[in-house]
Amino acid sequence: MFGDLSPKSLPLGRTYIVAMQEWTILEGNAEDDLSTTIRSLDELKLTMLFPVDILGRGFTYYYENWIKGLSIEEGEIRSQVQGADLYQVRFWKRGPKLIASCNCPYEAKCKHMAATLIAAMHKIQGE
Repeated sequence: MFGDLSPKSLPLGRTYIVAMQEWTILEGNAEDDLSTTIRSLDELKLTMLFPVDILGRGFTYYYENWIKGLSIEEGEIRSQVQGADLYQVRFWKRGPKLIASCNCPYEAKCKHMAATLIAAMHKIQGE
């Protein structure tokens, strides 16, 4: 009915409604709040959370300021990341797990999540 909707078949520059899949980024301590979990991260730990190529693109997005509207509030991190489109990223804790979602068409932990986590890590650890 809809034909091929894989990311490679979608034209760039258009807005698509894509279900936001959830991905477990990290299993930590259930007693830790979100800020404590983020403070426990460093760049070496990030290499264990994301594939190297995804993490590299995340750093590029971070250093090139493609992250818009980073919001760190009690229990939730949100951002918009400019890519082919403007993607919505969200992080939160569920028990011991750090969970993330992004509405990009990539079906795994993505560069938008990595960029947002890098930005949040630098902001929280810099406070």
